[in-house]
Parts: sequence; C-alpha cells; structure tokens
Amino acid sequence: MNGASAALTVSSIPWAGPVGAVRVSVMDGVPVLNPSDADIAASDLTLFYAGTEDRTLMIEAQAMKPAGRGWPLAHLSAQPEAVCVTDRLMPPSVSHRKCLR
Repeated sequence: MNGASAALTVSSIPWAGPVGAVRVSVMDGVPVLNPSDADIAASDLTLFYAGTEDRTLMIEAQAMKPAGRGWPLAHLSAQPEAVCVTDRLMPPSVSHRKCLR
C-alpha cells in the first residue's frame, strides 16, 4: 500500500493522497510497530491501519482472544506512524514532522 501511494504521489495522476499504512501488534500490553511474523503469531492483537493525516481509511484487526485495552492502544500507536509514512512521501518542503523512525 505504501509503495502504491509513493508511485501515485510522484506521478502526474491526480488523486487525494498520499496514504500511509502500518501494522501494529500488541504483545503483553506493549504496541510493536511493523512486527515480524513471529511477533504477529505471538501477539494478543494485530491491527493493519491505513490513513491520511486527518482520516482513517481502513482498519483490519485480528485477535485470538478479547483484546481489552489492546484495541485503542494499537490504534493510537498506528495513526501517528501512518502520518509519518505520508510525510516521507511528500516533497521535503512540505514534510516537517519529527517521526519515530
């Protein structure tokens, strides 16, 4: 999804992007951004989030047991990181936020 967003951003095709996507797993109450396959298998909740700076476009979640507080924790961790992905796709003059990575 991030690759398609990057391609559309640098193209001359008009669209309302960019879009950032990130996967978050919650393991023992701790969010793990872009988890490995082993982390996903061991997690309580895994969430795939896609959005823009001000809109959530898609959320896909998987939990093996009731997620409890994991759901809001995963969502609150995913949204700022997805915004950082969109910032990296913007021209340097537009992107100015400090991202986690």
